Parts: sequence; structure tokens; C-alpha cells
Amino acid sequence: MSKNHRRLRAISCRLATSDRGRHKGGRDASSALPTSPKSEGRAYFQLASRKPPPNRPSPTASHREREFWPEYSRENDRTASLTSIPGESNHKPSHRQSPALSGAHTSSSPTPSRPSSGSQALFPRSKNELSFNSIPDTSLKSQQTPPIAKRDVKRAFSDLLEHNHRYEAFFAESIALQTQNEYLSRMRSAATKDLKSVREELSATAAQLASARSDLAGALPLLKSTENELSTAKSDLALTRSNLADAVAEISSLKTSLEQMSHSCEQEKLGKEVVEKRLVTAKQGLATLRDNYESLHSSFVALGKSHEASKVSLSQAVAEATEIKRSAADALTSVKPLLEAGGGLSRASEMRDTIQELQGELGSSCD
Repeated sequence: MSKNHRRLRAISCRLATSDRGRHKGGRDASSALPTSPKSEGRAYFQLASRKPPPNRPSPTASHREREFWPEYSRENDRTASLTSIPGESNHKPSHRQSPALSGAHTSSSPTPSRPSSGSQALFPRSKNELSFNSIPDTSLKSQQTPPIAKRDVKRAFSDLLEHNHRYEAFFAESIALQTQNEYLSRMRSAATKDLKSVREELSATAAQLASARSDLAGALPLLKSTENELSTAKSDLALTRSNLADAVAEISSLKTSLEQMSHSCEQEKLGKEVVEKRLVTAKQGLATLRDNYESLHSSFVALGKSHEASKVSLSQAVAEATEIKRSAADALTSVKPLLEAGGGLSRASEMRDTIQELQGELGSSCD
């Protein structure tokens, strides 16, 4: 379906351009176009043909030679008028069948002028602006373009506009993804700096913990010596119970020292608990930081996958545009023999049969 649309669109554009170029005495195709594309909301594409114009027939040539001239025969002109898409006009269309469709060419027509080397084609921006400004051929009878051909050509232009809009959307999405990638890179660098500072704090906490452990190791011998003194005092108290007065004084001093040591032990226990709490807090902070880093890494991987998907979509859009250009070039190559010397009425009839087959296929597909 899409290939038929492309072939019909390429043939219509080429033959409509050739038909407008033959009328040198009429108005120029570019004069009817608006001077500013912004005011009319249209885009213009220059379609210039580099092929030199063929030789015109001699004024002294006979009527039969003019009739079967390859470039300026009436059959070629009628074929071009058949495939061109006329714009809306004020005159009423004729209900009679076109001479080009019936194949009759009994009346002679004046030889048209040489076609121009280049012309302009008008492509609309939206579906509401699908109209064609073609110069009518005053030397031929008015002909009607099949409505299905106009509808399919409009549909082909709509597909082209849709492809352009998709390409713009993919381009904007790639820019947004690039911006998001830069933002995530900045976030990653900031997270790296935070991780470095947390590691430094953890190192400081580990140093404090090591000093606390060394202090605790230094207090253990003192505690053991105190216990030994206490045991000695008890033995002395048992042995010197007779000397109660001296023993009471000594016991009171030992109790005082024992209370001091107990208080110091309690302080050491409290310090150890505080250190353990800080260690637990540091471990929790490290676990949280690790989870955050893993989530950041997964987000970065997801961003990379979405970026690769957008690149694949963009490459597909470029491939589709290349395929459209290639099909247009193939259609132009198939029409080119009709415009060169030696084409004859046989190729014009083959071209007309091909167009009728395309119209039949498009009608059956639309039904």
C-alpha cells in the first residue's frame, strides 16, 4: 500500500511539474506561491531538473510529424494532464469523458512551448492545507482527475508529514535524554564526594575506637591489682581481727579506693556502650549509602538502555526516509524514458495503463 502511494505521488509530482513548465505564456508557478512561508504555513522545496530541454519541432514540419513528435505529441500532453492534480477553480467541471481516457486524438492542438529547466512544487504542512496549484492547459480540453488519485496523493503527503513530525519528536527526546544523562553524571560525582567524606569520618571513628580499646587494655592491670589488694586486705582482716581498730581504718580506706575503682569501671562501661552505638550507627550509614549507590547505578543502566532504544528508533526513521527517497528516484527513472527522444505513443500508452492499474489497486485496497 505504501509503495503504491509513493509511486503515484512521484509520478504525479513529476508530470505536474512538466505540464506547468510547458506553458511559457501562462503565469509562472512560483508567482502564485506566497512570498513568506510563515504567513501561509507552507514549506517549499525546489525541484530543479538538470536535463537540457529537447529540440522543438521545426515550424515547417508537417501535421503528422508534429502529431508523432516524441516530446510534444498530443498524447504526452494528455497523459501529463491526466496525472497532474489540478487545484480548486471557479468553473464547473465537465461531465464528459476526457479524450486522454478514451484514447481519441482526432483534433490537432498547437505545439506547446519548451518546458522550463526548473520549477517549484508546493508541499503543505498539515492535512487541512492539502491543495495543488497547477496551471491549466488552455490548448487542451478540460480533464477531470479521478477523486481517488487526489485522495491517495493527499494521504501520501500526510504520511510524509507524519514521518517528519516523528523525526522531530525523536530528536527532541534524544536532547532530553542527553540533558538527563548530564544531570545524572553530576549527581554521581556529588555522591562520590559524599562517599569520600563518609569514609574519612569512618576512619576517624575507627581511630577513636582503637584509642578507647588501648585505654581499656591499660585499665585492666590496675583492676587486677586492686582485686589482689582487696584479697590481701581480707586476709589481713581475718588474721588481725584482734587489732580491730587498725583494721577498721584500713578497711575504710580500702572501701574508698574500691568505690573509686567501681565508679571508673562504670564510666568505662558507659564509654564502651557509646562506642558500640556509634559503631552500629556507622554500619547503618554504610549500608544506606551502599543501597543508594546501587539504586543510582541501576538508574544509570536504565538510562543507558533507554538511550540505546532512542538511537535504534532514530536509525529506523532515517532508514524509512532513505527508502522514500529511493522509491521517488525509481519512479522518476521509470518516467524519464517518456520525456526523452524515441519514447513514442507506445510508452505513453504503457504509462497510462500502469497508472490505471495503480488506481485499480488503490481502489481495491481502500475498499
